[in-house]
Amino acid sequence: MVSNSYMRNNSGEYGGGLSLYDVTVVVISNNIFSGNSADHGGGVYVNTDKYIHGYSVLIANTQFINNTARYGGGCYVQFTKYCFVVNSSFMNNFAVKEGGVIRIFKTN
Repeated sequence: MVSNSYMRNNSGEYGGGLSLYDVTVVVISNNIFSGNSADHGGGVYVNTDKYIHGYSVLIANTQFINNTARYGGGCYVQFTKYCFVVNSSFMNNFAVKEGGVIRIFKTN
């Protein structure tokens, strides 16, 4: 669980603000991701176990502001069965290729 954090002006190849890889159940709540950049997932990148496809991602009460990426300006979620986005806001996020706000890729 990632909660009550403010991640601002960071960069990386996967997840400018936050990168979670080979995780099971993901809860991201009460966070702000602002001004981050990455190739995949400007604000957040989540990659669950690609062989199981049974895991879930919950993003709640989180703000994505001015994040940029090639894919998934605000957020990029991959290999998950369920992805829930609740009471969250996406403002001025940008993707060069796909998913200006959020890109959900290869789900069940």
